[in-house]
Amino acid sequence: TFFKDYINFLDKCKTEWEVVDYFEKEVKKIGFKSLKEAKSLKPGDKVYFTFKDKFFCAAIIGKNPEFRIIAAHGDSPRIELKINPIEIKKEL
Repeated sequence: TFFKDYINFLDKCKTEWEVVDYFEKEVKKIGFKSLKEAKSLKPGDKVYFTFKDKFFCAAIIGKNPEFRIIAAHGDSPRIELKINPIEIKKEL
């Protein structure tokens, strides 16, 4: 099912704007709220923000004063297949 989900994602998200829109809709489904809506933050809060409809960031507020970042590049989503050239060795 991962493969089918990934093909679906690639079909829907051909530009960075579509990627941001897609993830914004998906995180809202699981309880994330816009950082603009948050009056204060406490551990466990799920927030996201976008910038110029090209940048998306989601976070779950933790207990410690530390953070971990998971990032991905979304401006040209695609499956990029690389071929391995066949080496032909000539004997002399």
